[in-house]
Amino acid sequence: VIPAGEGWMHKLHAGQTLRIIDLEGNQAADTFFFSADDLSERYSAQDTIRENGGIYLTTGTRLMSNRCRPLLT
Repeated sequence: VIPAGEGWMHKLHAGQTLRIIDLEGNQAADTFFFSADDLSERYSAQDTIRENGGIYLTTGTRLMSNRCRPLLT
């Protein structure tokens, strides 16, 4: 559990799962994802929308980097 206004940072390895659950309701979860090998490669909402053909994220959506490579699924 991460208190409101607090941050969390951790390296995820292939096969690991990160689940974000809003326990309080009506919360926003600002998230940033970076490549562990190159911190200049980061999550790109624009590339994710374009490559997945829609704005909704769901199970199986590929989250794309600013280099148009999948960072997470």
